Amino acid sequence: MSFITWTEQYATSVPEMDEHHQHLFSLLNELHEKVLACQTLEEEQELARVLLAELAEYASYHFVAEERLMQECGFPGREAHCREHNLFRERVAAMTETFATNSVAMSFDTFRLLYDWIAEHVLVRDAEYVPYVGK
Repeated sequence: MSFITWTEQYATSVPEMDEHHQHLFSLLNELHEKVLACQTLEEEQELARVLLAELAEYASYHFVAEERLMQECGFPGREAHCREHNLFRERVAAMTETFATNSVAMSFDTFRLLYDWIAEHVLVRDAEYVPYVGK
């Protein structure tokens, strides 16, 4: 069972962004599934570092594309939206650092934070720029 399931409610009607969002969901599901399967704390920490880095890298790729789209369509909330992207980058970097330097396991709260941020951002924040696309 998926940790976060893509449904049409997340669709923005911007195909490139929807593909990116689906991939972010997939990465979060992969992280969740693989961490749950770990047998040792060391294995979990290494996996968390690798997969969080992959999530961060893809999120940055997506953010650049989304920010370009918002610039092109003249979305007036672009700056605030970009600040949210930067905050996500900082949070994931802090999580990655935590697993690199401490003997801690990924908690449900960590997954919940990622889930909540991605779902809320796509459903609410990304929906704000959609009316400006194609104008």
